[in-house]
Amino acid sequence: MKIFNLMTLCAVASVALVSTAAAQSADRGKTLFTSECAACHSVTPGQNGIGPSLAGVYGMHAATTPGFHFSVALQTANIVWTDDQLEKFLRDPEIAVAGTKMPHPGTEMHMGMPSPVDRGDLIAYLRSLPRS
Repeated sequence: MKIFNLMTLCAVASVALVSTAAAQSADRGKTLFTSECAACHSVTPGQNGIGPSLAGVYGMHAATTPGFHFSVALQTANIVWTDDQLEKFLRDPEIAVAGTKMPHPGTEMHMGMPSPVDRGDLIAYLRSLPRS
C-alpha cells in the first residue's frame, strides 16, 4: 500500500510540474515584454537603451551585458539569471538587489510584476531568446 501511495504522489507531482512548465507562454511573454519592458530594454544584441539589452540574458551572469553601465549593487550581486533569480528580480527589483538602477514599485517609473503568471510568461520569453 505504501508503494502505491508513493507512486501516486510521484505521478501527481510530475503532472503538476509539467502543467506549470506548459502554462508558461513565451508568446504571451513577448507581448508583455513589448508592453512593459521594451521602453527601456531591447532584445537585440548590443542595443542598450535606458536599460541593458536582454538578448541572451537567460543563463548569463548579471551586469555582464557589454556597453552598459550597471549599478555597483548589480555588479557585486553574483547572480546568474535563472528562473528563480529572474522571478525574484521581476517581482521587486529593489528587494532582489538593493541599490539596483531598475525602477521598483512605488517609484514614478514603476517596475515590478505582481502577477506570478506574468512573471512566468516573461521568463519563458527571456529563456527562449538565443544566446548572443
